[in-house]
Amino acid sequence: MTSRARYPSLALGAAILAILLVALAAIRGEQAAAQDEMQEEMQEETQTLDEEHQFGDVVAQIYSVSEADGATSQRLVLLRSGVEVARVEDYLVSLRCISCEIDGQDHMRVATPRPGENITGQTGHQLAIHQYSGGASCCEGLTILSLEPDIEVLASVTGGYPAYLVQMDDDPALEIVTFDPAYWDWHALSRADRVAPQVVLKFDPASRKYAFAEAIMRAPPPDAAALAARARRWKADPDWKVTLADGVHAVPNGLRDAVLELAYSGNLRAAIALLHATWPDGMEEARDDFLADLQECRLRASNYWPGIARINALEAEPAPEHCPER
Repeated sequence: MTSRARYPSLALGAAILAILLVALAAIRGEQAAAQDEMQEEMQEETQTLDEEHQFGDVVAQIYSVSEADGATSQRLVLLRSGVEVARVEDYLVSLRCISCEIDGQDHMRVATPRPGENITGQTGHQLAIHQYSGGASCCEGLTILSLEPDIEVLASVTGGYPAYLVQMDDDPALEIVTFDPAYWDWHALSRADRVAPQVVLKFDPASRKYAFAEAIMRAPPPDAAALAARARRWKADPDWKVTLADGVHAVPNGLRDAVLELAYSGNLRAAIALLHATWPDGMEEARDDFLADLQECRLRASNYWPGIARINALEAEPAPEHCPER
């Protein structure tokens, strides 16, 4: 009788050791493959350090990256004690505002905090990471990170439109001003005819996230006489006679802007009344389809729908199944 038979624990230990050695070999193989893959990637690209910042025990490095095929991009790497803890890559990546002018919003002053400066009125270092994917009409994003005690995402704004840091009230936290992309193809005659309602996000210390700024977004009901005058002007707009490729009628750009501005300020009822006053006679079916699409599908497809619903005293119900996915 062998010792393995006489001492079952030794036999079991030998088996476990064999399994561990096999597993260790597999792990080493995976690590080697990953290292080889990283080396191949490094051989296929070159990177140049553009800037470096130290925030406590976190180092932020921004590189310009050139691919073998000539493509260029930028890479932000965050290191803690020499170990990479976060990475952001895009055509442009910056710790400073890329687009610092809000079109048509001269009364707003865009804030440009220094890298690492606290943005939310809390303590510790924070980063506003601005991204741009390149191209004439796409796409920008803003991510706000807290660096202590761990890397924490406080805001992530994507969707194509710029996002700005703005001081809009009396507390020290900066607000985010951006635009809702949910209406990208909504009755638009062309790319230049698209509408995107402005949205303000505010930092909530309880959830430690940026959220729809209900108090800032809410506005008093519009002046009835002024709204009636605008309705008369839009009713005569020649765009009503245009039929889009999908068979629906075009709706004047200014009217769509006004409807969304009212809805996003807690005045959805006024927006509906405006549409009834503006819509041309004999096109009631198209008007009802437009209103149903707005109330049941478009508004509810927005990432900001819960906040929009609250300021309009509505339940934030999801879109019905018949609404297309967006």
